[in-house]
Amino acid sequence: MSNNFLNRLLFSGCLLVTSFSMSLNPGKVFGLDGLSGEALKVQITKYLANKGMESYPAININKKFPTCESPLAIFPMFQGWSTVEVVCTEYGNNWKVLIRTRAHTGNLKNNSPTVQKVGNLAIIATKSLTKGHLITEEDIQLVEVKKSIGTGTFRKKIDLIGRKLKNNVSVGFALRSRHLEPNWVILTGDKIEIVQTRNLFNVSVVGVALQNGQEGEKIKVRNMSSKKILVARVINEKKVSINANSLNN
Repeated sequence: MSNNFLNRLLFSGCLLVTSFSMSLNPGKVFGLDGLSGEALKVQITKYLANKGMESYPAININKKFPTCESPLAIFPMFQGWSTVEVVCTEYGNNWKVLIRTRAHTGNLKNNSPTVQKVGNLAIIATKSLTKGHLITEEDIQLVEVKKSIGTGTFRKKIDLIGRKLKNNVSVGFALRSRHLEPNWVILTGDKIEIVQTRNLFNVSVVGVALQNGQEGEKIKVRNMSSKKILVARVINEKKVSINANSLNN
């Protein structure tokens, strides 16, 4: 058997193995030396297609990127998807790269909350933040936003610094309470002071929390005097407030 024939046979076998491995895991082609540009291009294209956008990521398919054992997170940049930031979420290996996608942006209206200066204030992310990240002052900024931004946003940096993220947050997006791991200041069963302001005077009774609560959140509490269940807003770890005329009802 000639050397040429053996070489052709070995080369054909390599092609067969490569094709088989790609068919098993399309879009995630990991070589021994990293993630291929072709695989990354496929992942970005599929991700944007699921958002209703056609894209053409500008990636050299022969380029190798570092390996990533965890799912890649993809964020919009500059308030749109024409450029994305790809982040490896693997602990201790959180590399990131910017990719120009040339995506059609006609469907971004409901996907990217563009910041507009119309008077309302909210804190937004100054860069893409990943799940599990502890928020620092450099990660956030107070800006004016559109009126329809919704509820659950923050106006004070101190309320966010040091908090742990429960979800990924894209650059330019307003941070909301649902993005954060719970920060309970009152726990079910805690004895609390139920306060009501009436004619500039504070009236208070002893109560007990029936739910966990974060600062500013509404929870159910029980008035220990009347045994009635009330809905109150958490002020701090020992105090909640209720609406006028609720204390004795």
